[in-house]
Amino acid sequence: MAELRSLSLPAVLAAAALLSGCGADDPAAPRGTLMLMFEEQEEGGDPYQTRVLVNDEFVRLDEGGDGTDFVLLNRQMQTIYSVSHANRTVLVVHSKPLNGEPPLPLRMDARRAEHPDAPAIEDKQPVEYSLLVNDETCSRVMVVPDFLEQGVEGLREFRRALAGQHAENLPKTPVEMLDPCFVAYHVYAPVRHLQYGFPLRQWDRDGNTRTLVNYQREFESAADAFSLPESYQRMGMSGGEAPPDA
Repeated sequence: MAELRSLSLPAVLAAAALLSGCGADDPAAPRGTLMLMFEEQEEGGDPYQTRVLVNDEFVRLDEGGDGTDFVLLNRQMQTIYSVSHANRTVLVVHSKPLNGEPPLPLRMDARRAEHPDAPAIEDKQPVEYSLLVNDETCSRVMVVPDFLEQGVEGLREFRRALAGQHAENLPKTPVEMLDPCFVAYHVYAPVRHLQYGFPLRQWDRDGNTRTLVNYQREFESAADAFSLPESYQRMGMSGGEAPPDA
């Protein structure tokens, strides 16, 4: 497993400086659709953009445009839909509760580091946390406290909705081969990195990064951005066809 890379503080400061002038809408205004644009990069790969749209009914994740494949969380139904235009299919994932204890010990800890020189965003100072599992640093996150709370709420719901599905796959892997960082992040502590504030930038031990590069409150999304294609076949996780109303 690759070592966790040192924090690229200049990149963090540049991102914070860029964001300090973005989205300065009135935080007290009624909540519409929030747009979050991220730049992601996997170890050894080229950076690419992903977009998250959040309103009170839905969370949509896509590749930055309205015509791309997308994943949609219906927040009331706690159901995730993954839309593939090429295959004309919608994969349906229902949220499931976590049952039982973790299959291996998970001792979690967090270490806080101040960055007083980082530019403030909406008068809020970014703070860094190192997230440990069983004494190993699994990831680091630079957060802005009390910032874009609508986005934090939506991302929390999305990750919790997926956690039960990840849990169902754990019994298929021998305990000695389970990765504590993976089990914690994806199953038993899926919103841990979101408890301190909005994640401006994330790093993991494998060298993967995710950086917020833009945001917009009261984003004007396409009329069908939160609609599912009615003509696409709906599939369940087991591969069978899902009911039309799923």
